[in-house]
Amino acid sequence: MRCKVLVLFFVLLKLSNSYAVTRYSVQDGDWNNVLTWSDSTVPNSTDSIYIRHFIRFHESITIDSAGFLMIDSQGVLCGHSGIYSKCGGFFYNYNLVRADSLVIKDGSNFGLIVYLKYFQISPCLQNFWTGTSKGGYAFTCGLFDTVFNDSPETDTVISHPIIPLFSVSVYPNPFLSYFIINTEVSNINSNVTLNIYNLLGRKIDSIIVPDAKTITFT
Repeated sequence: MRCKVLVLFFVLLKLSNSYAVTRYSVQDGDWNNVLTWSDSTVPNSTDSIYIRHFIRFHESITIDSAGFLMIDSQGVLCGHSGIYSKCGGFFYNYNLVRADSLVIKDGSNFGLIVYLKYFQISPCLQNFWTGTSKGGYAFTCGLFDTVFNDSPETDTVISHPIIPLFSVSVYPNPFLSYFIINTEVSNINSNVTLNIYNLLGRKIDSIIVPDAKTITFT
């Protein structure tokens, strides 16, 4: 009877881990803002989390034993708090992380980690590849990168240019006699021209996007 109970417990444990929820960022923003995440839900410590944008955090992030956190090659995770993983919780960085402190158990760092206080590695299930890390830096969470030299006093801060953002949605689709174009424009100081092409690749119209950002086309 004891063996059966142990087997059943193991099966239930595996099933509970297999239902971990996947969350990924959909835009730049704060960790605790629901608009930052898929399904409009802030991740928790047991989720599988993928950072694809510039994400700021203001409270400590915990990666639980069933959790997973990955910063991909386009993502940045920055905050004046800590990142802590438990045994079995995996942390992977492929670009840039800035945090006051980190305690990481399992995973790898293939990018750059900048920390103010400490970066502690305590492998549990696998060896952690440390990659590149820089300690003792009083960073800020702005949209910039840093060229690291011999000491924080000689580092160079490089500002990124503001990236223009322009998105378009069309409805109804398919349409009969007309369709409506909704546009979202930000970080653009000049006029935006919307070109419309048919299925043969011929341009049939050219429209200056108005301030109202809604166009009815017949």
